[in-house]
Amino acid sequence: MRAVHGGKVIFVGDPMKKGITDSYPYGLGKDVIVTKADDGYEVIYQEFAMSGPTHKVAVNDTVKTGQVIATQQTGHLHLGVTNKKSWVTAQSDWQNPSGHSWFDPLKFIEKKAS
Repeated sequence: MRAVHGGKVIFVGDPMKKGITDSYPYGLGKDVIVTKADDGYEVIYQEFAMSGPTHKVAVNDTVKTGQVIATQQTGHLHLGVTNKKSWVTAQSDWQNPSGHSWFDPLKFIEKKAS
């Protein structure tokens, strides 16, 4: 799995360490990577590893777009881009359609590619 946006790694591992209790088996998975870019966006990679850690980066590492950051164990990836909010705050607001915590990742990727 490769980074879609460069930034500094601010969290790696089991999201239960941050008090997020819906992390397994139906939530985020057992290995989550969160990066924060200079532009304020936090990018969350989740549900790529359900049975344990597969990450290739550590907190405080700087990653570049396209860099390998993990080995994917599942058939899919959930990618979240916060609307310049903390990923923990955004995660707790995931079911609130008017919460404005998340930015559409497709628009984010397309914007960065142009």
